[in-house]
Amino acid sequence: MAKSTKKETSEKIFGLMFSANEYEHAEASRKLVEHFQRNNVHPDDVHLNVYGDEDDFVASMMNMKDQEIDGYLADIEAYLEEIACLRDEVKDLKAAAAATDRQIAKQQAEMVKQKAEITGLRSEVDSLSAKRPTPMGSAMDANERAELEAYRSEDGVNTAAVKRELRGCMKICSGWKASLWNLLNHRGLPRSKGTVYGWLAGRTKMPPLVLDIIRAEARRLAGLGIVLGSAEWWQGELTDSEPNLKAA
Repeated sequence: MAKSTKKETSEKIFGLMFSANEYEHAEASRKLVEHFQRNNVHPDDVHLNVYGDEDDFVASMMNMKDQEIDGYLADIEAYLEEIACLRDEVKDLKAAAAATDRQIAKQQAEMVKQKAEITGLRSEVDSLSAKRPTPMGSAMDANERAELEAYRSEDGVNTAAVKRELRGCMKICSGWKASLWNLLNHRGLPRSKGTVYGWLAGRTKMPPLVLDIIRAEARRLAGLGIVLGSAEWWQGELTDSEPNLKAA
């Protein structure tokens, strides 16, 4: 004999329950308990509804399914509303990101423009600085700047004391070397750039007569309140009536 399926057993039990025979009702109750026991159905999970007839049962089932469907539809509607809100939020975020990107691009373009302007201004400053007249009317070139820095650092051990004395007597500024050459030449010492370069760089010893000329000129100007190498000095004139220290 073939074993009955769960569906067939359930239908048989419900058929007995709707029977008008009291014995069949009792048999249905017994079989229902056995059915629950075999399928490990807990009594708290069993809800027994009594219907007047089969149509009442079908209507109840349909109503229950309609309620279940309404619940699903409500969930779907809530999901659709959430999706719409999220889409609006994403749209707003994309618009804000695009605005930020445009602002960053604008700022970057402004930075490039400012950097180009700074470069141009620096170039103009360098050009004007190179053309700026020195006290002797000529521009200080790169070599003269380097020599001046070497002089200030007193890199020559043997000429350190001489350089300190020279710096104490003569104001070191733009055009100072040309001023010194002019002074030496006017005082009877032939101007020789090679010689001056030599003792300024420490390659040769400074002639004592050079210091004598510088000391004498510094003393003369000190009496007038003028510093050797200052603007007041180089703007003046060296007259031929002034003493020739070499001849003396």
